[in-house]
Order: sequence, then structure tokens, then C-alpha cells
Amino acid sequence: MTERQGFTGGQVLIAAAGGALIGAVVALLLAPRTGAELRSKIKDLAATSKEKMNRAPKAFGEATDAAADAFVRTLDRS
Repeated sequence: MTERQGFTGGQVLIAAAGGALIGAVVALLLAPRTGAELRSKIKDLAATSKEKMNRAPKAFGEATDAAADAFVRTLDRS
């Protein structure tokens, strides 16, 4: 039986996104700011992140469609 080794692209992407998120939170918490400034910054960051995450499914769908179209065009040329 063959054992599978390594990570899939999705796993690497999730790990990178998680690391980036943790790094951003640590940077915010260690930056020299007052409590009010920090809370405001975190609130702005959360709103921006939520906005970007809401756009992600549409962007992934468009990228998938474009990749499928390119694949079909490549097969048609053969």
C-alpha cells in the first residue's frame, strides 16, 4: 500500500493564512498604542477582513471558471 506524503495546496494555503492572521494580531498587540487606538485598529481590521472574506467565494468562482475555460481552450488546440 502506498502512503501519501506531503501537504495539499489547500492545506498550505490555510496554514499560510492562519500564520498571517496570527502574525497580524501579535503585531497589533505589541505595537505601542493606547487602548482606544488599539481597539479602533482591531475594529477596522475586523471590518476589512469581513469585507474581503465576503468577496472571496465570488473571486474563487471566477478564478475556477477562468481556469476551466483555459483548460478547454488548450484541449481544443490539441
